[in-house]
Amino acid sequence: MTTTNRTVISREQFLQPVKAKPLDVAVPEFGAGCVVPVWPLSAKEWTQFQSEQQGKDGKPNAKAKLVRERLVVKCCRDDYGVPLFTSDDIAAIGEQNCGIVERLVNAALQVSGITSQDVEELAKNSDATQPA
Repeated sequence: MTTTNRTVISREQFLQPVKAKPLDVAVPEFGAGCVVPVWPLSAKEWTQFQSEQQGKDGKPNAKAKLVRERLVVKCCRDDYGVPLFTSDDIAAIGEQNCGIVERLVNAALQVSGITSQDVEELAKNSDATQPA
């Protein structure tokens, strides 16, 4: 029987913010060595992101249809954490090569610990509430 080392952290340790570390995502389509730093969302940012996808009635709104583009806006920042994009860029991001956007979205999910099912659920609920 093998045992593993185990340390239960204290409340104080847990409540100390963990320094966010971005993940550089290669975008060779823009040239050799080109990257976009993708930063993780905090729990608060993820909760805010989810609530932004909902209307006052608690049902998904039209914003949820562009969930991938909005996630790119939230997570893509420069080396100092300054956002690369604004909400004004969402439509242009939607016109970008799908492979590039999906690479950034997958990295955002990975570094934030969010599942693709979480994002799909936001988008799926939006589809269900839209008129045919």
